[in-house]
Amino acid sequence: MDKKEHDEAVNEFLKYVDKEIGQWGIYNKSPELQEGIKKNVIKGLIQLTGTQKTAIINKLLNNRIFTKSEMDQALEIPIEERKEYNFFDLKNLEIKAESLLMGRGIMPEKGYMVISSGEKKGKTLFGLNLSMCLISQNYFLDIPVMKKCRVFYIYSESNPYHLKDTTNKIIKGLANNGIEISDNDKRSLQFYDAKRAKLIFTPKSKSITDLKKSIDLFCPDIVIIDPIGRIIDYTLNKAENIVMLINLMSSIKDCFWVLIHHNRKRANEEEEKGTDPISRIRGSSNLANFAESILCIETAGGKMPDNFKKIYFSIRRSYEALPLQVKWDIKYLNYELMDTTDFKRPKKVSIDDLITFIVESKLKNRRDIVIAGSQKFKVSERHIYNLMLEGFEAGELIKNGDKWVAKDKQVDLF
Repeated sequence: MDKKEHDEAVNEFLKYVDKEIGQWGIYNKSPELQEGIKKNVIKGLIQLTGTQKTAIINKLLNNRIFTKSEMDQALEIPIEERKEYNFFDLKNLEIKAESLLMGRGIMPEKGYMVISSGEKKGKTLFGLNLSMCLISQNYFLDIPVMKKCRVFYIYSESNPYHLKDTTNKIIKGLANNGIEISDNDKRSLQFYDAKRAKLIFTPKSKSITDLKKSIDLFCPDIVIIDPIGRIIDYTLNKAENIVMLINLMSSIKDCFWVLIHHNRKRANEEEEKGTDPISRIRGSSNLANFAESILCIETAGGKMPDNFKKIYFSIRRSYEALPLQVKWDIKYLNYELMDTTDFKRPKKVSIDDLITFIVESKLKNRRDIVIAGSQKFKVSERHIYNLMLEGFEAGELIKNGDKWVAKDKQVDLF
């Protein structure tokens, strides 16, 4: 078909659409006829390009020939890319497991996380350790990393010499624990000096244009800002500023962001002892409310040395996880998981009940079984773990490292 014939065909189709819109009311009592006309319209519509196609779609929507959901479905637009969809779209949707960068719902492919603690409490070391595990697909603490990630690390409280020394120590510490970071993995971590770039994280800043170019060139899965408070010229105490920040991150790169941030300063340490660490994040509550996950680093307290920390979690996609206690290795700057869960209030539940729960829930990780089992049976975590040990001794449960399954499911361990 040459251009003249194509133009004539398009004009004929446009006349057909206008005619059917004009007499659409006549077909109200004939749904089958309406459906046939809609199919004809879609066949012609997919032949159009650019502004013509958009104009016709808008005309069809405005005259209520199609709903937005029907139009998207007819044009085979994936549901995750649509702005609107109806119940029947959901009903026909094939449910797929959500893609995660880190397991247990902590890090999906898009959104943001907040890592928060007080001043000089090891946030940067935490962020760098996290980065090493992300680029090499190694567990971070007891959290699985689902794929090797490219990480773009924006820093404003360090320099190349300090970063070199710190990352070398972290890599040596990981190697001592059997975790090797290959040269190819190292290429997946890019640093960006916010001070030298004079970065101001606000929509109209020229430095944002330069940052976006660097991020586009590197194409990361994850962008880390360390810390966010150093590169903004507005307060995070206002809810509208949080919305602006989130929109800005998405416009720069629609990926996952990690915001390293400070807790508010404590006016009275005694009064805040019983408060939730998540509530102590500096700024508007919207910063925490809109986050996919939050990790708060606190000192372990009591008579424990300062390099013993507790990590508190808030996770939008998962049950509330118990705090983890970690030991910060002063020599190698790594975080070692300390299994010191506080177990209280035991109540009875049978081994058979627990084994049935493990089989049906398909949980294998010991901590997951303990946490979820405690919530399921309304008993203490200690009681669940003691039952697991009893089941192991009786030969009804088997384990391989931190993985536990019922005896008849042992193939699942390997």
